[in-house]
Amino acid sequence: MTKQRLIEFDVLKFLAIFLVLWGHVILHLSDAPVAGNGMYNFISSYVRVHDVIYSFHMPLFMLISGFFASSSLKLPPRRFLSKKFFQLLWPCLSFGLLFLLLLAAIGLFDSRFPVGSFSLRGVAYYLWSGLWFLKSLFFCYAVLYVALAVCKGKLLWGGVLALVVSQIFPMFKVNSMFPFFLAGWCLSFNIDWLKTHIKAVFWVSLPVFAVFLYFLDAGIFSIMPEIKTRLLQGDFMAFKDLCYVNFYRFFLGLAGSLLVVSLVFMLLRHWHSRRMLSAMSRGGRQTLGIYIIQSFILETLMAQTMDFTCMDVYAFTYLLSPVLSLVLLFVCMYISERIRRWPHIGKLLFGQG
Repeated sequence: MTKQRLIEFDVLKFLAIFLVLWGHVILHLSDAPVAGNGMYNFISSYVRVHDVIYSFHMPLFMLISGFFASSSLKLPPRRFLSKKFFQLLWPCLSFGLLFLLLLAAIGLFDSRFPVGSFSLRGVAYYLWSGLWFLKSLFFCYAVLYVALAVCKGKLLWGGVLALVVSQIFPMFKVNSMFPFFLAGWCLSFNIDWLKTHIKAVFWVSLPVFAVFLYFLDAGIFSIMPEIKTRLLQGDFMAFKDLCYVNFYRFFLGLAGSLLVVSLVFMLLRHWHSRRMLSAMSRGGRQTLGIYIIQSFILETLMAQTMDFTCMDVYAFTYLLSPVLSLVLLFVCMYISERIRRWPHIGKLLFGQG
C-alpha cells in the first residue's frame, strides 16, 4: 500500500470522526429534532442535519475499518483474538472504569444512570452500553474470521456466510454494520479499480445518495425496536418492514460512504496544502482515542453542563456546532497523543504500546 493511499484514508477517517462529533454535538447539546417521524425533504428541513449525518457516518467508519481488515484476518486464531481484544475491547474496559471513577469523583454518576450509584448493576450497564462501535467492530472481525475459516479461505463463500450469520446478530448493531465492513473488505481487493474509475463512482453515488436522502423517513433510525417487538409478538408482516428498513439504510449508507470516499480521492489529486493535509492525517491516525475521549468530554460532561436550546437553530446547526465539533476533535486528539506518549499509561489504557 502506498504512502499516498494511507494519506487518503487518514483524511477519510478524519472526516468520519468529525461527522461523529458534529452529530453528537447536535444530539446532546440542543433540542434540534432528530430521528423524527414522517417523510421530509432534507433540503427544507435544516434542523434535521443530524439525521443526514447519521445516515452514513458510522457506515463510512465501518467501511474504512473493513478496508484494513485483510492483514488481521490472515493471523493465526490466538494471535487474531489477542490483537483484536486488546485493540478494541480492552479500551472499552480500561477507559470505562477510568470514566466511572471520574464520574463518581464529580458526582455525575447518579444523574446519568438511574440504575444506581456505583452499584454492580450500574457499573455493568455503563461498561456494556458505552463505546458500542468498538464492540460492534470486534464482532464484525470475528464473524468474518470464523466464516473464512469454515470456508477454508474461500473469499466469496466466506463473505456470503459471514453476511448471513451477521444478520442474526443484533447485539451492538452488528447486523446493520457488518454489510459495510464487508463492503470495505471487498473494496480493499479492488482499490486500483476504484482509483481508475473514481469519477464514475462519484457521479453514480451522488444521485443515488441524493434520491435516498430526499425520500428519507427520519423515523427509519428509531423504528427498529418497534419492529423487533412486533416480530416477537408473531406479527410476520413486520418482517417485510424489517427488510425494507435494512435495505434502505444499507443503500443510503453505502451511497453516502462511497460519495465521501470518491470525493476525497478526487480532491487529494489537486490539493497541495501540506499543512492542512498533515493536520487531517494526524487526526485520522488518532480516531480511536478521539472517539473514546469524546464519549466522556462531550457525551457526559458537556451534555450535563451545556445547553444551547435557546440559540437560533440555524446559527447553532450550521455555525456553532461544526466549529465546536472541530475544536473538540483537536482537543481529544491532543489528549490521545499525550496519553500515548506515556508508554505504560498508554499501554494500560489503549492495550497497545
